[in-house]
Amino acid sequence: MLKAFKLYLVINLDQQNRYPPDKLAAEAIHSGVDLLQLRYKGDNLRVLWQWGEKIMPLAKAAGVSLIINDRVDVALALDAAGVHLGQHDLPIGAARKILGPDKLIGISSHTLEEALLAQRQGADYVAMGPLFPTMSKADAKTPLGFELIKQFNRQLDIPWVAIGGINATNLAALVTAGVSRIAVISAIAQAEDIALVTRQLKERLPPAGDRP
Repeated sequence: MLKAFKLYLVINLDQQNRYPPDKLAAEAIHSGVDLLQLRYKGDNLRVLWQWGEKIMPLAKAAGVSLIINDRVDVALALDAAGVHLGQHDLPIGAARKILGPDKLIGISSHTLEEALLAQRQGADYVAMGPLFPTMSKADAKTPLGFELIKQFNRQLDIPWVAIGGINATNLAALVTAGVSRIAVISAIAQAEDIALVTRQLKERLPPAGDRP
């Protein structure tokens, strides 16, 4: 079951972050991050596994859900809260058969049609983006217009989170447009002060639960 959340941190293990992943996770969790994802696109799967083993206890102790990007097998082996899938990853139905009914499944969507399909197929949440240009993902698509925010709010019954180039500078425009949940990577991972930026981002979002 996905509890109310506002701020979702994606830790990209492929990037040279400012901090070691476990330090980044620990400080962000302590400062109010609600949901955490580990993303790794490299060939050495042990990188994902080893960092997952280090970060999983931190997340569990704080009651923060840890999501594994793409890898259903690693999510299951770590007993993570769930998995986040892309449009070309394992189908939602297949992932659900492996993970069972109690794990979370999120999916990336670039269009309303993709999001609605994910909802029908049993996704627990969708990530919509990118909203702004981003350097955190090599294959990032063209930034989406704000009009799509209204469509997501009107037609989705499951939670959705905005992602892609979001930071403290452009967040106000998103909130005004109707965004209530965000996922960030560089905004926290490259921050000089993880705690300060995490608190600032979360405080500028509407109260959790204002929307599905």
